Amino acid sequence: MTAQPQYTTPVAFALEHLFIDPMSPSGFSWKTSGTGRRADLRAGRRDTHGYWQVWLGSKLVSCHRLIWEMVNGPIPAGLLVNHIDLNPANNLIGNLELLSGALNSRHTGKRGRKTFLPVGMSVSAVGRVIGCYSPGDGLSQVYPCKSFSLLKDHSSERLNAMTAALLKAFIKRDGEGSPTVASFYCALPDEAVFGPAEGWV
Repeated sequence: MTAQPQYTTPVAFALEHLFIDPMSPSGFSWKTSGTGRRADLRAGRRDTHGYWQVWLGSKLVSCHRLIWEMVNGPIPAGLLVNHIDLNPANNLIGNLELLSGALNSRHTGKRGRKTFLPVGMSVSAVGRVIGCYSPGDGLSQVYPCKSFSLLKDHSSERLNAMTAALLKAFIKRDGEGSPTVASFYCALPDEAVFGPAEGWV
């Protein structure tokens, strides 16, 4: 008989005192004042690496791990919660996925990342655009298009092709109305315009 995975964060305590709030920078707001905080106040603080953490009783918990477990259940042994857009402060559930430790390290190692690209895309330190996603097993990553140099993509043809391929892959993996698809463009600035006329398909 296989042992069931155990929660790694105090989910029961969190369900009593917090609610997942997409409008909160940390992803959480307090729902009771029993914690010593005013209800509806943003919960959490950022650490030196940009990750949100929240005190639950006497335990400091990573918000992204807590959100994952509140929505999806326990994190299986050997897997980590990864921020798809490489932004450790973006705890929207659609931006979180499970990856093995090795893939998580490779993904977060892309230090030249830019925050204006859609979920799953990043720019390396030498200016190459990389697009990848996990097919859902948490143990592998798929690269739907070859990486390319931003400096050589004058018409944005390759950028648009990669964007379209990644969006199609996320729709196939998670469904049209999934949080991942809904937050696909969340890393773009508010003034960005999407649509076929601009090449975003």
